[in-house]
Amino acid sequence: MEIMLKSVFALALCLSCSFVLAEEYIQQTEDKIFESQQTKQEILQKAEVCMLKIIKNDSVMLVGTSTGFEGIFGVGKRNETVTNIPSGDVIRHKDTNEGIIFANSRIDVKANLISYSIQTMIDFAAKDGKFKVTHRDIVYLQKDVGYGTPDTYKKLPIKDKWGSSLNKNTLKALDEVTQQLAVCVQTTSNNSNW
Repeated sequence: MEIMLKSVFALALCLSCSFVLAEEYIQQTEDKIFESQQTKQEILQKAEVCMLKIIKNDSVMLVGTSTGFEGIFGVGKRNETVTNIPSGDVIRHKDTNEGIIFANSRIDVKANLISYSIQTMIDFAAKDGKFKVTHRDIVYLQKDVGYGTPDTYKKLPIKDKWGSSLNKNTLKALDEVTQQLAVCVQTTSNNSNW
């Protein structure tokens, strides 16, 4: 009987752990494929310029506040903590033979009056006459944590917290970056008329 109770307890423990480990995250956006009248090399050249114009990998400043417990009613002085995540290069890797560019991206998103920083890796792949754009390694952090310590980047869960619009707003903002990049790459510039 004791062995049976131990095995039932072990089974219940494993099942509860599996639910915690089974939480899924948004790994990447769907590939967006766009048509172009350019060769692979022309698309890559244009994409690199467009990425440098449109995509940002700026520094992020995080602000948090903690309180001390001084005085009769627990009212104390506030200690503000500021953390700065430095900026970085936008273009991470470019391979013209393979037709790929990897770029770092950071965007700001608001959801329910809270500001978030969203960080992704953009995969840009080109072939003659078409290209595709994908955001992957999507992570987020809350920029102003109020009475707490500054946040760190974490994976974006598939399921939003109740009442939150973070996922919807994040995916919408990432799609806007993709659309801006695609329009820029597809637009043929006429630099001779200036």
